[in-house]
Amino acid sequence: MDWQPQVTQDENGIITITIEQAHAVVDSEQWLRLFERLVDSRVRGLILDCSQVTTPSSPLMSALTWCRQLAHRHGIEACVVGCQSRLTRALEITELTRVLLIAENAGAAIELLLRPQEGASGS
Repeated sequence: MDWQPQVTQDENGIITITIEQAHAVVDSEQWLRLFERLVDSRVRGLILDCSQVTTPSSPLMSALTWCRQLAHRHGIEACVVGCQSRLTRALEITELTRVLLIAENAGAAIELLLRPQEGASGS
């Protein structure tokens, strides 16, 4: 797919997906397929780098919602970084700020994703 975003995985098992403005109009079903391919037992978290997104879109907001749901299903967290003011406002209006972690940068996101989760079971 020519819309394929840049995807990297670090030594901690955290995947970073760099979302460009052009990706904001990609159908959310295509994002869901990407997220499903990326998330497996070795992944400890997802960082969605939105620093290049200046104008949020309905497909992007749907993709962020689906990413959160898929991450939750796999017992991991998703964190959005680099939000510009319009995206931040869209996240607030849609109340995604209640379910997605939001960090200023990748370093802060990694700290959030690697911290022990409250209420996590030790089984």
